[in-house]
Amino acid sequence: MARFILAVSALFLCSVAVVQADEKPQLPTLSKITSDNQVPKQVQVIWRNGFEECTEKGIDASKELNGLKISFKGEPAASGLYILACGGPGYNRPFVALSFDGKKQIAQRVAFPIAGNAGIGTQFIIYNFVWDNSKRQISSFGKDRGLGDCGTKAIWRWAYPQFDSHFVLINQKTKIDCDGKIENYPQVWPPKLWPPKALTLD
Repeated sequence: MARFILAVSALFLCSVAVVQADEKPQLPTLSKITSDNQVPKQVQVIWRNGFEECTEKGIDASKELNGLKISFKGEPAASGLYILACGGPGYNRPFVALSFDGKKQIAQRVAFPIAGNAGIGTQFIIYNFVWDNSKRQISSFGKDRGLGDCGTKAIWRWAYPQFDSHFVLINQKTKIDCDGKIENYPQVWPPKLWPPKALTLD
């Protein structure tokens, strides 16, 4: 009897795995933001007045905001992730991300984890972002100078809806030496040695 139960359980797990493999994940819907009218008031309040990192750089006051809204079908129309520009165009164009819950009418800023000398921290500004809709990933390239031979390249995956508007750091490359070479950025995340020896279990 026990063998029969185990066999049935294994068959059930296999069938579930097949169904999950065949199901295609829902892709986010993208909307380009070109005017304030497309941004909820709650989001604008934080973006323009309560986002210290953004207000320090100055709000992009141009008619072409060059923003992006990322959302899912079936949610309230205004709900989603808003990526909005801070400051004007340049070799480092800064952006910030804010999430908005259309049901609760609540907006909040979104942090991006980043690897630094002191360990993993967070930042709220991303530069020259590119969104990969099929992978739910956003990349940033913050250049230390216009040539792009030094700076930080990072990729994050949007974990929504499992973790609200949480982003997970997938890859980070940082180059400190501005040596005129735009290739060979050293990878700092994930670290080459993980877990560290001190955390290795016998």
